[in-house]
Amino acid sequence: TRDSAAKRSCFSRTLSAPWDPPRRGVTGGAVLEDSDGLADLREDLALIVDEKTRFADLKNRALTVPEAGLIREINLFDVYRGDKIGPGRKSYAIRFVLCDGRSTLTDARVDSIMSNVIQTLSEKEGAQIRS
Repeated sequence: TRDSAAKRSCFSRTLSAPWDPPRRGVTGGAVLEDSDGLADLREDLALIVDEKTRFADLKNRALTVPEAGLIREINLFDVYRGDKIGPGRKSYAIRFVLCDGRSTLTDARVDSIMSNVIQTLSEKEGAQIRS
């Protein structure tokens, strides 16, 4: 089935500041498996936000970008608080799962989507890419 993780092709990478789209095959790694023709693409962001910022707020804000229809999932997979990011701040590690459903997402399209997400979260929620 389409939702079977074993039947997906996926690509994973971690983004760091400043936003510089990584070259495929250099950061992260492609994991290719049997596919039913639809590929999910996973993008990870580490964002520094104010301690009061809720993940739900970031998730809802990310879903306001023009390409929101291509965002299948947004999941929080780590929260960090500590001296490396300063008092009153925390870092969220967030995974975005993108899928077009009609065609393969190109590097340029993925970079554009993630740039829009980052810009929106930065401008509206004060989020910063964690380096």
